[in-house]
Amino acid sequence: MSQLSVLLDQQNEDNANISQEEEHFRAYWSKIEKAEKSYKNAERKRGQIFDRFNEVLLPTEQSYCQSSYQLIQKLVSFFPKKSFSKDEKKELIDWVCHELESLSGSPFRGDIDLSELHNQVHCYEIEHFPPSEHDKDILKRMFSDALGGDVDFDEEVESLFSKSDADPFKFMGSIFEKLQQQMEDEILNKEHSDYREDSGTRGSWFDGEEQIGHEQNSVSEDITSERSINRLYKKLAQKLHPDRAEDDQDREHRHEVMLKLSEAKRTGDLYSLLCLVRDYGDEMDAQFSSDQLDQVTDKLREKLYDLKSKRTGLREDGSISAAIYKRFNGRSKRAIEEKMLDRRSQLLDEIDQIKVLIAHLKKPKQLKDILRSRLRDRRFEELQGFRLFEFGMEEY
Repeated sequence: MSQLSVLLDQQNEDNANISQEEEHFRAYWSKIEKAEKSYKNAERKRGQIFDRFNEVLLPTEQSYCQSSYQLIQKLVSFFPKKSFSKDEKKELIDWVCHELESLSGSPFRGDIDLSELHNQVHCYEIEHFPPSEHDKDILKRMFSDALGGDVDFDEEVESLFSKSDADPFKFMGSIFEKLQQQMEDEILNKEHSDYREDSGTRGSWFDGEEQIGHEQNSVSEDITSERSINRLYKKLAQKLHPDRAEDDQDREHRHEVMLKLSEAKRTGDLYSLLCLVRDYGDEMDAQFSSDQLDQVTDKLREKLYDLKSKRTGLREDGSISAAIYKRFNGRSKRAIEEKMLDRRSQLLDEIDQIKVLIAHLKKPKQLKDILRSRLRDRRFEELQGFRLFEFGMEEY
């Protein structure tokens, strides 16, 4: 039998005689200790960066969103004007849609409501660029491909398509509502079917369960099982319960340790339980046979993987904190501060440019000049891209 205290004693004179299983256990335990320390440091750093962001950058980010919103409102205010050419109207729509998409994706726009602006853009586009049958066929094909290419556009789907005015977002929303309802109906029907089948075979199912229980009792106990973890939890809880405290300070300490113990039991975290055994338990509380040591090592391997995943999640969990941490993390506080100050300077410059642009756009003529300039730039980029494509084809 291997004792936990001996396994964790790196200065043990018998280190040269440890088994391969014990060596693996020690290696994973050591890696977990380092990974936990790394995760806690990174988690603390993420919190510090987030707090600093709120101090240095958040007000400027919010001001930029407000300026972008005001620019979109200004551009949309020209929709009723009749003096724009077809190309200019198309360029105006593309410009507004680009600004809307950028603002919609910002987590710092607060309570700015974009729904009315989206609706105005859609109505303006439908009025001046109604979808052709070719456009509708393309949209249908795109939707069909997204769902595996086997969508049958029956009368009901065609009706949803017509009601959406060929707006992809409205159409997709209607379709997904329909599909979700179909899935719920199928699940409900399956549950009814499974219940009828179970009702006819209940006797044999319970016989099988009894046989499984008998087989489980005939093999050695899994040290990582819920039953074993519960037993270990009870042993530790009896020793650590706050009612055994000698004074108020000891009671508070025991309360904190019991919180850790309860969390470890709730999540099945064997590593954390064994840490508590190491710190507060008896040697007899954690002794492992060779098979059990393999079981524990497997759990340690899972724990190490979870810690690495959590470490990655600090950057990739989809939260605002993660996005800020990923954007502004650096090797030093100075590097982080420089990144934030550079971003603030960039935003302030863009806010000033937006203010100047809004003040300039007093009449349709000024907007027409900008739209024509944007069209020339766009055509130049398209021409450059075509020439590069031709050059590549010649080389090929």
